Amino acid sequence: MSAMTYLWRHPSGTYYFRRAVPDDLRAVIKRTMIKKSLGTKDVAVAKRKVPALALQTDREFDAAKAWQDAPMRTELSDAEIGSLAADYLHLRLAEDDARRIEGSGKDDDLYKSVNLQIAEHIGGMVGRWSDDEATAEIGLSERAYQERRETLEFVLPALKEKLARGDTRIEEFEVRTLLDMHGVKLDRASPSYRKLCHEFLKVAIKANEMVLRRLDGEVVDTPPPPAVSFVRPKQIGVGVTLSVMFNRWLDERKPPRKTELDFGTAIRRFTELHGDLSVTEITKPHVRAYKEALSRLPRALSGKMRKMTVPQVLEHLETSPAPAGTTLMPGTINKATGALQTLLSWVEGQGYLDELPNWSNPASKMKMHDPAEQEDNRLPYDADDLKVIFGSGVFRNAERPRGGGGEAAKWLPLIALLSGAREEEIGQALVADIKAEEGIAYLDINTLDRQAGKRVKNKSSRRQLPLHPELLRCGLLEYVEERRRVGDERLFPDLHPSVTRQVTGNWSKWWGRYTDGLGITDPRKVFHSFRHAFKDACRDAKIAEEVHDRLTGHTTASVGRKYGEGVPLSVLAEAVAKVRYKGLDLSHLHVER
Repeated sequence: MSAMTYLWRHPSGTYYFRRAVPDDLRAVIKRTMIKKSLGTKDVAVAKRKVPALALQTDREFDAAKAWQDAPMRTELSDAEIGSLAADYLHLRLAEDDARRIEGSGKDDDLYKSVNLQIAEHIGGMVGRWSDDEATAEIGLSERAYQERRETLEFVLPALKEKLARGDTRIEEFEVRTLLDMHGVKLDRASPSYRKLCHEFLKVAIKANEMVLRRLDGEVVDTPPPPAVSFVRPKQIGVGVTLSVMFNRWLDERKPPRKTELDFGTAIRRFTELHGDLSVTEITKPHVRAYKEALSRLPRALSGKMRKMTVPQVLEHLETSPAPAGTTLMPGTINKATGALQTLLSWVEGQGYLDELPNWSNPASKMKMHDPAEQEDNRLPYDADDLKVIFGSGVFRNAERPRGGGGEAAKWLPLIALLSGAREEEIGQALVADIKAEEGIAYLDINTLDRQAGKRVKNKSSRRQLPLHPELLRCGLLEYVEERRRVGDERLFPDLHPSVTRQVTGNWSKWWGRYTDGLGITDPRKVFHSFRHAFKDACRDAKIAEEVHDRLTGHTTASVGRKYGEGVPLSVLAEAVAKVRYKGLDLSHLHVER
């Protein structure tokens, strides 16, 4: 909803936040309109303050609705009644402390001038506490002191008479107030309600006696609040803050470094915008506001904006807006809300929210429309592209540009072209992953050596990938043997992982620059385009879909294909050998034997 919906301009020029209380909650909130001065005459500043107040009122409405929907109780335990009574005594004495320390103007609104209400109810007021005079100086003025003593000396005998006759109606206002504060709905016709009123009447007498002793100069300490409250609503989710849950998720899942950083950025930005909320406090309005905030952020933060929080960046953008077309893409925003959804789903799955059976994930179904999802945003390298790539200096003249990772500049593209393997699957390979079985050389894509940082996209990505005959003619096995001879563990030791710990993270950027320099500038043509080209080549060779899905590690939707041991290595090797690229000649890369 637009911020202007809640803005109202006073005739003085000051802007106010105004929001109507829903009809069904007015009896609970006891207001028809929430109004708050925004303290500014600048509409831009006022608009920036609205989202936080809108979320605050959302929480108030949610709390009121929860209280309204809470079941009516017909019984309280003795411990609960005792806890409520102890809380009432604490508040009454704490109120008296506040009057003495800072003047009566500092009273808690809920308990201000309780004895005046009692005296009015009894019907025999002697005097009235003067707030103006009580706050004219620190503590109580002489007049306020005398009025308090007179009132107490009048009220105390009347309260004791009420207690003797069992008339507890006088304390019902305080009882209802305390119950509301603790979120308890208690049937007023129940024995527990009458017993609670009786206890409150005894507390009122005790509290007034203690205050009177204070007026006589006696030291009377305010009793502490009850150590254990049996009636306060159970604080489901206390300690289950978003940041705490994120750290627990990291400890358990141990995701790839890139995922850890992406999720960390998403959670950090959310908490910067809304604070480190308990999981149970997060609502769809929070996520919606988060999504809207992200849509205004630049893709790249430069200069001083790098050190700013999300709210600070948004404030900065009010005067220096990001140029059109430079804000975060829908796909990036959806990854952020998706990270939030994933984390919250994990929290629910771990049982932290079992006491909220109707809880639903507020980040679900909150994706932005992304036009890029409606189209294929990756294109295969076509025949002309492949001729340009494999006719370039890396392959014709054995050039090894800086950033190309040494021999990785040559072998990563060749292996991808002739196997359809993913970039990281090739780059993270160990020398020991090149194996042979029944005379068939293959690349074993696995995650056996976790310490080496090896990961795969999913379960089906673990596979044995026969080496294309052309790779053998180009000398791949000789290259592997050389690495083994010098004692290298990694097949491509000159690849240096990126900050996200992806072995090919930095190399991928180099590849983009290299192909740009070759004139292949279509942003939809990237290293992954080799994988697309390989799939097309498999189809041209009339290789069965089940077989080329197994070669590329794609998950099949067929249940029947999941039975048995899968496609034999010999069948995969036969299929790979059929892959051809029309018009592409790699003979200049063949080695002599």
